[in-house]
Amino acid sequence: MNRKKNRNDKLLSQKDIDNSPLLSSLSFIGFKEFKYLCKLIPDKRIESLILKEEIPDIKKLIGIVYILTIDDKVIKIGQTMNTFIDRLGSYNCGKNLNRIHGTASTTNWFILQSFLSLEKDIVVYYFNPPKPEKVNFWGCDHDCTRPIYKTAEKICIEEYIKQFKCKPYVVIPKDNPNSYLFPSLITCLHNFCCHNLSIDKLVLIL
Repeated sequence: MNRKKNRNDKLLSQKDIDNSPLLSSLSFIGFKEFKYLCKLIPDKRIESLILKEEIPDIKKLIGIVYILTIDDKVIKIGQTMNTFIDRLGSYNCGKNLNRIHGTASTTNWFILQSFLSLEKDIVVYYFNPPKPEKVNFWGCDHDCTRPIYKTAEKICIEEYIKQFKCKPYVVIPKDNPNSYLFPSLITCLHNFCCHNLSIDKLVLIL
């Protein structure tokens, strides 16, 4: 039986990329601490993202926050409890056959297939937060009741929203960790909040 299509099937488009802010335009001081990590090269032949030009210590970096960019535009702010190589392995599980068999998560399928369809290199940046019991991030104290890399990711996304009044294109909502804010809805918010369109052109508010 064929799987019924839903909004997850709408992949990122070049228009979505164009509507995203440049990494250099992020004003929050924390973003200035992100460093280059690697490039990901889409390879449709093997339906995977290939790691290229990675820094020497990439296998030693555990519990980092990362930013995925295309054309210097911010596409995703995320975190991983392991290394980014492990996270890449998860993304590469998002193959179409795996989704048909129900073994690919929405996250991995959406990201892998979007990047394969765009056929553009992805540049990855990272922030490696300290791992103490208490931490001061950019002037604010935070208790480490949750993994510190998750706290750092949360701060970065919140500061992104403060500046642009909208979320990055690929964000997992808190109330449903297995669902995405789909590109069509995010485009609507970007057009309204980031491009000063009139209220009558906002057809849907998240």
